[in-house]
Amino acid sequence: MRGGKWIIAAVLFVSRVSALQYIGADISSVIQEERAGIVYKNQNGTIKPLEHILAENGFNMVRQRVWVTDGDHGIDYNLQLAQRVVNAGMKASPPGWPTTDIDGLEQTIYKYTLDSLNRFAAAGLKPETVALGNEVNSGILVPVGGYDKPQNLSRLLKSASAAVMASNLSPKPKRLLHLTLCCEPSIAEWWYDLVLANGLSLDDFDVHAHSMYPYWGENASFSNFLDLSARLKSKYGNKEVQVVETGWPLACPNSEYKFPPDQTEIPWSSEGQEIYFQRMAKTLTAAGATGFNVREPAWVRNYRLGSTCAYAIMFDQQGAALDSFSVFKSLAGNAA
Repeated sequence: MRGGKWIIAAVLFVSRVSALQYIGADISSVIQEERAGIVYKNQNGTIKPLEHILAENGFNMVRQRVWVTDGDHGIDYNLQLAQRVVNAGMKASPPGWPTTDIDGLEQTIYKYTLDSLNRFAAAGLKPETVALGNEVNSGILVPVGGYDKPQNLSRLLKSASAAVMASNLSPKPKRLLHLTLCCEPSIAEWWYDLVLANGLSLDDFDVHAHSMYPYWGENASFSNFLDLSARLKSKYGNKEVQVVETGWPLACPNSEYKFPPDQTEIPWSSEGQEIYFQRMAKTLTAAGATGFNVREPAWVRNYRLGSTCAYAIMFDQQGAALDSFSVFKSLAGNAA
């Protein structure tokens, strides 16, 4: 729950034989960007819809933010975006709620999740995964579902999970729990132990998912991710592990945080983006993780992505893909 918006991130994909199952990007803002006059171009300068540029560069997953509010990022907005993704050769992500009543919230989250996913099913759109909230370390639907009320938090996550399984979607999407502050195993273990001791079960989710931003802390190292993945798989039923938000900046001269020690020699440049994602793919493959998503690489009007870096996306201000975007095509064929 962020800013009063319940987020369910769903993923669309096409089958592909490669070391990583998923290579994707969040493109939730593309319709807003197009409305503002942004015109996207591939590395050769050819004007194309963003989803086609993704597909031709080896992407097979799209992550979408779905909010409870109508309008931008609402359910109709996302159905439109999901249909575009399907038409590009990929398959398609699916929100006055009670604010103090856990029983009311539990019922509302179930109904909203069920209704939203059934609208995807009715449109012939089949999300591959559904995230039960976004970066939920602090909880969902706070304050009622805050981490300091672990029984409430577990009830809400369990209710959303049950709605996914009760939906008309077939096959059922994988249910994903998404944490930030990657990659300290102790933080992830604390959170999972908390909710699993208060009503959530291992049967209520399928994927451990993480945000991994090198410019938001030195703990987001590749070596830490290997340790994190091994410990999560060992302790919590050998479930899938994914990185669902990541990226590398073009420029970051005044970063508020130290970069991870095993990434300090990577340059802040288009070439550095290629190096970072090559290492990301190798690390995830070694960890037995199933894939990663780049966060909003084409959000031209928000090129910092909320960071203290000067430029954190992979398109220039004219909407043209940087040369680094070609790296994903090579990773799609050989992530190892």
